[in-house]
Amino acid sequence: GSRGDNQPFVPLAQELKRKGHTVQYWAVGANTTEWLKTFGIDALAQPELPDAETLLSENPPIKEAMAKGDIPTLLKLVAVILKPIEVPALDGLLGLHDAFKPNLIVYNNLKMGTARALYDLRGTTVCFGQLFPRSITATEAPVYLSLTGINLPCGCNRLLHALILGKLHASALSKDGAIQKRYAAAGKPPMTVHDLYQWTLCGWSPALFPGYADQPVGQVVGFWKLDDAQQLKAFKPTAELKAFLADGPTPIYVGWGSMLVKDGAPPPHGSSPPPTLRARLTRA
Repeated sequence: GSRGDNQPFVPLAQELKRKGHTVQYWAVGANTTEWLKTFGIDALAQPELPDAETLLSENPPIKEAMAKGDIPTLLKLVAVILKPIEVPALDGLLGLHDAFKPNLIVYNNLKMGTARALYDLRGTTVCFGQLFPRSITATEAPVYLSLTGINLPCGCNRLLHALILGKLHASALSKDGAIQKRYAAAGKPPMTVHDLYQWTLCGWSPALFPGYADQPVGQVVGFWKLDDAQQLKAFKPTAELKAFLADGPTPIYVGWGSMLVKDGAPPPHGSSPPPTLRARLTRA
């Protein structure tokens, strides 16, 4: 994913390394790989896969879908781009795995299908590193649906979670996909959407959100936060940003993570600053 998907895993990798574990980070794209190395992490680029930020920002249809918050269209467009490299990308990842021989793999939500495949095809323990509440739960609908006000009774929100997971990881679940063909060759039953539910650790504070009532106890373990000094050292502002900062009073920054928006347009899903903040903003 983009930097926002990767940064919380940096302090996690650093702490594991500090405790004496051998850590290797399989990153998506050369730019992300080089950025991770600046933190002393043994990072390797997954073969064939392009940098996510380049893919999101330099492809006009993808950029348009991201700006609108049109996630179904975004996923379809990304799938079309990745389909031709599906087999070599999987072979490359299996090659990284077989060379390193990990005891444990921690992965983000974009790799749920791939992680399950590594568990089934190689027997390696995998753990989902969840960065914000999105667990399979009856309490509320998946994030992109709950934002529209959808909330089903009688536990039916869990069905919506299964539906969205199936869409998000369609390439891993497709019978014509590289992973399912590898399952068939190994004599294993097909992966299903329910196989995507894995052991999970949640990288946020229980003081912020302790977890859902139907979520296993102990999953919420605290923030994985990269300290400010490391962030500032790694940050390289563009000339455009430097000029903006120099041209007036100190602005207030409000960020929404990996989102692209059009000039003058509010962020997707109505996530604009609250009125009390907007009334005070002169530069942002």
